[in-house]
Amino acid sequence: MKRNVRYLCSALGLGCCLLAGLSFLPAHAGHDVRDWNGTQLSRLPSAPAGGEFSFAVLGDSQSHFSILAHHLAQIRQAGRLDFVVSVGDQVAPPERAEFETFFRLADDLAERPLLTVRGNHDASTDYLYEHFAGKPYYSFQYHDAYFIVLDDGDLTGLGAAQWRWLEKELRAAKTFRTRLVFMHAPPIDPRDPRVEIADHGLPEAEGRRIVELFKRHRVDHVFAGHIHSYYEGDWDGVPYTISGGGGARLVGADPAHAFYHYLRVKVQRDGTVAVAPQRVTLAGLPLGGSLAAKTWARFDGLLQMRSHEMGLLLVAALMFGGAWLWR
Repeated sequence: MKRNVRYLCSALGLGCCLLAGLSFLPAHAGHDVRDWNGTQLSRLPSAPAGGEFSFAVLGDSQSHFSILAHHLAQIRQAGRLDFVVSVGDQVAPPERAEFETFFRLADDLAERPLLTVRGNHDASTDYLYEHFAGKPYYSFQYHDAYFIVLDDGDLTGLGAAQWRWLEKELRAAKTFRTRLVFMHAPPIDPRDPRVEIADHGLPEAEGRRIVELFKRHRVDHVFAGHIHSYYEGDWDGVPYTISGGGGARLVGADPAHAFYHYLRVKVQRDGTVAVAPQRVTLAGLPLGGSLAAKTWARFDGLLQMRSHEMGLLLVAALMFGGAWLWR
């Protein structure tokens, strides 16, 4: 009798594990999309009357999908944000399953258009990012603002063809009230090399050249990622914000910089740009630079599961436990 009960409990436990696995797979695999950014641009809402609008920026989720899900949940609850821009390193490594999961989460959870920038961890020799997202650099207009999305994911600069394209786009942007640029690696790493490692900008000559071009064409704000922290300031009068707190392991221990966040960006009626970082918390745990937060970020895979999947695994654990306690 007891042996039969153990066998029954074990069989039920295995069945629950199988159901949890089968229910998990469709939500996290097989989401093959093409020209993601083109599709998202076609979904942009009508610009609000009065010329004032807001959007969100985040960066460097690097396949930490549970933390990304919390970012998207907070963005979803944050009131009117017309769209989201992810400034690169959506995944790591750049494998098909990782991209499929990222774009499924964006599709399921963002509830608004989400545009991407190619980061160095998105780049691969088989061009999977381009397969899913489309052109690695592009531009669009929203109300009286001109948005330029660059591709510096190889971390060396823009290349001759993209440089010519950028100059043309900046000339076209002059007739707009606000000019915004998005890229992955910042032209210049803002950290003090005398205090900490500051090697996450572009090569110095290329970075200075890009900043001079931005200044000449009166770019109103530059958004970048790559550094897994938050920084703001200006490069020779060109305002910038670095947002790398989208899920990857944070860099640094200064709580003023090392915290998980997204940016709420408001383009005001007069064309000025207001940027406010929004801290992200997870189940009551502040996601800053603490050891606990970094450990959480490393072992966040289970949190990708939905509640019924976790419930099935709990039942399985109880069945297995009961099978061996019933002796």
